[in-house]
Amino acid sequence: MKHLHVNTRCLHASIVIHGLRRRRCTACRKTWTIRKKKQGRKRKRLSKNVLCRYLAGKSVRTPPHVLRATRDLFVRTTPWPDLTEIIGPCVLIVDALHIRTSVYTAIIHVLLLKPIHEERAFILPFWTGTKTESKDSWRRAFEAQIPPMLRSRIKALVCDGKSGLPELAREYGWVVQRCQFHLIARLQLKRSKYALSRHRKEGVRLYELARTICDTTSQRKLQKALQTLLRIVRLEKNRHLKTILSGLVKHHQDYRTYLAHPDLCLPTTTNSVESLNSLIRDLLYRMRGCRISDSVLLWIEALLKYRSHIHIQNHRD
Repeated sequence: MKHLHVNTRCLHASIVIHGLRRRRCTACRKTWTIRKKKQGRKRKRLSKNVLCRYLAGKSVRTPPHVLRATRDLFVRTTPWPDLTEIIGPCVLIVDALHIRTSVYTAIIHVLLLKPIHEERAFILPFWTGTKTESKDSWRRAFEAQIPPMLRSRIKALVCDGKSGLPELAREYGWVVQRCQFHLIARLQLKRSKYALSRHRKEGVRLYELARTICDTTSQRKLQKALQTLLRIVRLEKNRHLKTILSGLVKHHQDYRTYLAHPDLCLPTTTNSVESLNSLIRDLLYRMRGCRISDSVLLWIEALLKYRSHIHIQNHRD
């Protein structure tokens, strides 16, 4: 037959057109539709795919008010990752993100939970405060966002060592792994090891001493590096650098926790949380800012639910 979209068994019968979508066979008298009915006007439909493209960093042409409505629907209908099926000990990785504008200030406490035998860390519900990052704020975040049953499975805390986190972890009975990346970055700010640095020779020496203290398995090399670092601290005149070096000598065991507990497969840095924070900053940059803090929190919640987990590499052998 010459008619389009014909699905009748009467191949030699004629087709009668009823409206734009309905067709009827003149022989068997059957009626059918050639295409499905639309669910309203296309420009007013809420599409989850458009929101996922926007959260993934891709450009979309959806109007802002439609994108916000899609975000609200996504936040209401999408749950956080189900962590009740996790079996065995876990590692908690935390960091805080400070958001400051002329209108409001928000401190986002980001928490990742990593089972020791997996290479991915699940994103927990974040906790927000408006004052400062402190030991009490982290305590409230742990108690509010981590269920007691799941909190009892945590064996270690990976953090940057600030805001009373090591003391709080020891109260819960967790071992502490301080972030080695934060240590190296702070040293590079004061004594860079790169070619154009004015203190390159001293920067290379401090970098090698810090790597030796963090990575060596020889107690003789460790003690020798600590003694050398102590002599440098006594002669150092820069107050900030002296504080960094003395802190390394005092808390050097916290940077070597992954060597003392190889069964926990501890990551040596908080780079997984830092990568998540960079995604949040990139989202806020593409949004060109928000005047209402509640809208910012909804966007962050939508992004974290969309990601659900972060792939993470275990410490190097």
